[in-house]
Amino acid sequence: MRLVNIIVLLGFLNQVYGQNLVPNGDFEDYSLCPGYATEIFKATPWFQPNIIWGNTINSSSTDYFNSCATGISDVPSNAVGHQSALSGGGYAGIIFVCILDNGIRPNSNREYLEVELTEELERGERYCVEFYVSLAEDSYYGVDAISVYFSSDSVLYSSQEHENLHLEPQISNIDSNVILDVNTWIPVFGEYEAAGGEKFITIGNFKPDSLTLRETSPAYSGSIADMAYYYIDNVSVTKGNCLLSIDDNKQLEFSIFPNPATSSIAIKTTDDLGGEIRLIDIFGNTLSEFSFRGNEIEVDVSNLTPSVYYLFCKTEKGSSVKKFVKM
Repeated sequence: MRLVNIIVLLGFLNQVYGQNLVPNGDFEDYSLCPGYATEIFKATPWFQPNIIWGNTINSSSTDYFNSCATGISDVPSNAVGHQSALSGGGYAGIIFVCILDNGIRPNSNREYLEVELTEELERGERYCVEFYVSLAEDSYYGVDAISVYFSSDSVLYSSQEHENLHLEPQISNIDSNVILDVNTWIPVFGEYEAAGGEKFITIGNFKPDSLTLRETSPAYSGSIADMAYYYIDNVSVTKGNCLLSIDDNKQLEFSIFPNPATSSIAIKTTDDLGGEIRLIDIFGNTLSEFSFRGNEIEVDVSNLTPSVYYLFCKTEKGSSVKKFVKM
């Protein structure tokens, strides 16, 4: 197996993205600057689906942070940690699990984040779903259960308890991939084939606590010792595959392992004759391109910044694009 080092910038790949169907996906627009953390409703039209203190219009426990604020709802320093926005000056924040050291809390504290899409999803169409998370320093835990649920109607429920929503999400973080990074925005992404008529998107943890894998955060610096809390930014749902290329006239099957990766990845294709590979970042920049022989190659990714990347693989049998995460 040949090892290829990623060391050069070689150009730019033009990409065509569809319109983002998530309104205010970067949390930049607000009706009023947040004066207290629990005010996601000010990042219109986002809301918290469970009814807190009687309504969803002017109350919530799901948090909104913006650089226009001061104190506990500020960006980058706020009540639960320190993080600059991925873009602009705003982001949301929710509790994904809250567990006592001596066992599972009977009414586990969960928060969710919901918004109505700008248009319904079309039956049979594929959509690229993506958002970014960063663990807050006040989190004692990090978890793997970070997911998206699409629905034709809101998942509003009347209980004021922060209950676990027993729903089956369509897009999820990779199982066992506990996200512990407090410095970098880590992508959660996937492609979804619509059933048709979906109009709402809800972000949160839909697993029971007993099935939520958690690990102690090495960066923990707070005083709340039973919480997994993540900042959320740049939520998008766009029609089409997650990366479109004019070369994708025939689909090629190839695999990437491990994904996420820390130091190297193995790429295996169905074509024993070899082909060409391009490594592309999230902005469309081609970081490296090279040829290979055979059906398997190892690529050194240890010097890449933690983020999401694309691999475009082309052989005589066709071409295709896959994503991988560098941790």
